[in-house]
Amino acid sequence: MVAWHVGGERQAVPRLYLAPAGSNLLINNQGQLKLADFGLARPFDDTGRLLTNRVITLWYRPPELLLGSQTYGPAVDMWSVGCIFAELLLKRPILPGKNEFEQIDKIFKMFGTPTEQTWPGLTKLHYYQMVATQCGNQPYPNRFNEQFGMCALAPPAPRVSHNPHPPASRRRADPRRGS
Repeated sequence: MVAWHVGGERQAVPRLYLAPAGSNLLINNQGQLKLADFGLARPFDDTGRLLTNRVITLWYRPPELLLGSQTYGPAVDMWSVGCIFAELLLKRPILPGKNEFEQIDKIFKMFGTPTEQTWPGLTKLHYYQMVATQCGNQPYPNRFNEQFGMCALAPPAPRVSHNPHPPASRRRADPRRGS
């Protein structure tokens, strides 16, 4: 806690902790996570209009954007947060690509090469054919557990997915919130 003097009264203000590897993630003492870098941000719009896929710093950009998707939602931010948390656990960036092609290659090498069965609609993404041609027909196995199996906080591999819209939707109703 940081104590501030406001109008003659001392008030306690929660200190936000800045992670050295993820200085755009702010976590207060109640465990609330706040994203702080909005340099490439766009207002959230779920009307289905096309958006640019040239958002989010390359190392934290999710595969659907790298493959050209122009419709997306909050799941792209969750991918970024996951990359930064993994970076904090390993004390190094986990997917430090130099360009878009190297970035998607690093993602596939870490999480395995997706298929139309594991990610319906994958082959319809704008850059899929170009990436598939350059990668050849060598599917990569999932190596997530090799990197994070030692971490108690790491989720089991089946919960990590390329698919931004898995069958069990990421937008679930919370009965406690009445939604």
